[in-house]
Amino acid sequence: RIASNRWFERLALLLTLSNVIYISVDVEFNYSGLVTRASPGFIAAENLFCSLFLMELVIRFFAYPRRMMAVRDTAFLFDTILVAMMMLEC
Repeated sequence: RIASNRWFERLALLLTLSNVIYISVDVEFNYSGLVTRASPGFIAAENLFCSLFLMELVIRFFAYPRRMMAVRDTAFLFDTILVAMMMLEC
């Protein structure tokens, strides 16, 4: 129910848009090569976005009537790979 809600979709889109804006700020002002060497504000923002995207992914995963349907959904698999890459970077 939650994943198919219009507000959830809008919130996910807003999250993606705010992450794009954050990435542009990060590229412009974060001079460290690694997340672990960045200032605390950048580390907190990275962890916040990582956590929020993971929550969105989990909500979408449990919205499938059968869990194997998630494996066949290429958009879901793409998002899973992106979240995994974010988690490995953190």
